[in-house]
Amino acid sequence: MIDPSRQIVLGNDVQQQYAELKPELDAAMSRVIADGRLVLGPAVQEFEHDFAAFCETPYALGVGTCTDALFMALTALGIGRGDEVITSPVTFVATVSAIVRTGATPVFADIDPATFTLDASAAADAYTPRTKAIVPVHLFGLTADMDPLLEDARRASAAVVEDAAQAVGAAYWGRPAGSFGDAAVFSFFPTKNLGCYGDGGAVVTGDPALHARIGRLREHGFEPDGYVAVEEGGINSRLDCLQAAVLSVKMRTLRRDIARRISAAARYDELLRDTDIRTPEVPVGRTHAFHQYTVTVPGGPEHRDETLAYLRSNGVDARVFYGQLVPHHPAMSAHVQPGRWPAAERYTDHALSLPCHPRLTESQQDYVCGLLKRRY
Repeated sequence: MIDPSRQIVLGNDVQQQYAELKPELDAAMSRVIADGRLVLGPAVQEFEHDFAAFCETPYALGVGTCTDALFMALTALGIGRGDEVITSPVTFVATVSAIVRTGATPVFADIDPATFTLDASAAADAYTPRTKAIVPVHLFGLTADMDPLLEDARRASAAVVEDAAQAVGAAYWGRPAGSFGDAAVFSFFPTKNLGCYGDGGAVVTGDPALHARIGRLREHGFEPDGYVAVEEGGINSRLDCLQAAVLSVKMRTLRRDIARRISAAARYDELLRDTDIRTPEVPVGRTHAFHQYTVTVPGGPEHRDETLAYLRSNGVDARVFYGQLVPHHPAMSAHVQPGRWPAAERYTDHALSLPCHPRLTESQQDYVCGLLKRRY
C-alpha cells in the first residue's frame, strides 16, 4: 500500500554532502588539476598522513580499492596457497574474494547473534595448524570483539588484518578501528562514512616493513623512489590525487558527521522501542559509527522481504545487507569448506537496514518509523 504522505528517504547523503561542501571540494580538486601531479602526488601524501593520525597508526597507504588493500595486506604478510584464513560469513563478498585471490582457503566462523560481528569463541574453534591469519570484519560500523580475537591469534602465531571497510570512526575501548591488527583495510566507496567520488581504499599499519612492502605492491613492485627494478611482482592499485583531495576535505567534518550518525541511531532506538523490531546492540566499550543502522524483524525471510518491499514502495531506501552468506554464493563453492553457521543463517533471514546518515532529518525518521509501526 502506498502511503498518501509518501516521502523520499535516501539511504545516503552523497549529493547533500557535496552541496554543503561544494566550495571546498571544487577548490581542492582544481588545485590538484592545476598542480598536474595526479598520481601519488602531494595530495595523496597529505591524506595518508592525516588518515594515519585519525586511525592512531604510524602508517597509511592510499590504494585503489579496499579489496586490493586486503589482498595486498595478506600478500605482504606472506599468506598464500596452502594457508587458511578465518573470517566471517556475514560480510561483503570482497572480503573473501581477496583471501581467495592470495591462494589461501577462507574458513568461516559464526557470528555473535547480538552484534553480527565475528564470534570470538567460534573463531577460536576454527583454528587449525594451517591457520595463518584471521580477518575480523567490523560490520556496519561496529568493531568485532578484538581482545579475545587478538589473544587467540597471538597464541596461534596468526596475523590479524582488520576488515574495517565499514568502520571509519568506530572504536573499541577508546581505540580506533584499524589500530589493533598487523594491518587494517578501509573502503572509501562513495557511500561509506568517509567516501570519495569513485573507488578508493587504504591500508594502515604500525609495521614499517609491512608498510614498505605494500607500498611496492601497489605500484607494480617498484620502489617508491623510481621505476628502476622490480624485485617482486605487484599490482596497479593507487589512490589518485583527486580522490585524496576529496577525502582530505571530507575529513574536516568527519567527526561531526559520525556524531550525527550516532545521534540518528539513538533516535531510531527510541522511536522503535515499543515495537517487535530488535534494534542494534552496542556492547560496553565499543563505539558504533553506524555506517548502517541494521535491525532484525520478526517472522521469516518472506515477511522481512515484504517489509522491505513495503518500505521501498513508500520511498524509503531500505536495504538488506546481506541476504546470502558469502560461503553460499555459487562462485565461492569451489573455495570454501562446507559448514553451518546458525547465527549467521538466522541473521540473513531477519536483517533489514534503514537509512542512516548525517543529513537524515527527524521528519524522515518519523516517517520511516511510522511505516514500520504499521507492521510491527
